Amino acid sequence: MNTIELLRGPADADQGTPPAAPPAADPPPATDTPPDGAPETGAPAAERPWYERDAVSDAQRSVLTAKGLTIEDPAEAAARLSEMLGNAEKLIGGDPKKLMSQPDDPKDYAKWARDNATRLGLPDSADKYTLEGVNVPEGYERDEQLEQAMQQIAFDEGVTPAAYEKLVAGYAQHLGQIGDKVEAELSAANAKLKEDLASEWGDQYGAKVTLAQQGAAAVFEKAGMDDNAQFAVTQALKDKVGDAGIVKLFATIGDMMGDDNLVIGKSTAMGMTPAEARAKLSALQAPGGEYFEATAKGDRANIARLQPQIDQLTKVAAQS
Repeated sequence: MNTIELLRGPADADQGTPPAAPPAADPPPATDTPPDGAPETGAPAAERPWYERDAVSDAQRSVLTAKGLTIEDPAEAAARLSEMLGNAEKLIGGDPKKLMSQPDDPKDYAKWARDNATRLGLPDSADKYTLEGVNVPEGYERDEQLEQAMQQIAFDEGVTPAAYEKLVAGYAQHLGQIGDKVEAELSAANAKLKEDLASEWGDQYGAKVTLAQQGAAAVFEKAGMDDNAQFAVTQALKDKVGDAGIVKLFATIGDMMGDDNLVIGKSTAMGMTPAEARAKLSALQAPGGEYFEATAKGDRANIARLQPQIDQLTKVAAQS
C-alpha cells in the first residue's frame, strides 16, 4: 500500500461517514467509601442534634453534657439551664459577671482592697478621708498630725471612708464621755472637800482657803513649778493625805508665812522681800485699794477674805 492508498482508505469505504464511536464503558459500582482525598460530608445540619451543630463549641458541649443537658428538646435544655443559673445567682448573691475575686489569704486584704479600690469606693489618696460629720468634744482640740497619721493608716489598710468616719466619731464620743465623767467626779470631790473642811473650820472656812491658796502659790512659785508640775505634786499628795489634807497643808504654810523659820535669805516663803511686802500692804490699804474699799463699804465677806493676806504681809513687812 502506497501513501495515496493509505490516505484514501479502502476503496469500498464510505468516504462521507465518520467511524462509529467506541461503546461507553460501564459505570463504576456504587460504594459507601468516598474516593481517596474526597472530604467527609457527614449528616446534614438539620438532621444532627442541636448540641452537635456547629453553633455549639466543644467547650460548651462538654458543659452541656456534664450538666445532663444534651437532650432532644433544646427548649427544655434552655429551661433547665435558666433554672440552674437562677439558683446559682441566689447562692452567690448576684450576677456572676459582677462578682469580684477574693484574697487568697485574709492577710492580703489590704493589697486586694487597693487593687479593687474603684469598685470598693475607696479614695485614691489618704487626704481624701474626711471627718465632716465628726464633732470635737468640748475641752479638746483637733490634732492635725494625729489625723494625718490616721488617714494614712485608713488608706493603706483599705478602710472605706464611711467606716473611717465612724471609727473616729466613736473615739471622739468616748473622749467626750471621759471628759464628762471626770468633770462629774471632780465636782463631786470638790463638794465633798468643801463639806469636810467647812465642818472642821466653821466660819473660818473662807479665810483658811485663802491661806491655802496663798501658801500653795508661794511654794510653787519658789520651786519654779509650772501647771503640770503643780498638778503632779497635788496628785501625789492626794494619794497620801486626800484633798482635804492638801488644803490643810497649804493653809498651814500660808498661816506660817512671815514667821522667822520661813524666811529664806532676804525673801520669805511668799516670794517677796519685806520691802515688797510693805509696798503691797500699802497698796491694799490706800484709798482705792482692795482692802480700803472693803472696809469703807463694810463688806465683811471681802474683809474676811483679805484679812489673812493683810496679816501675812504685816508679818513679812516687819522682818528686817
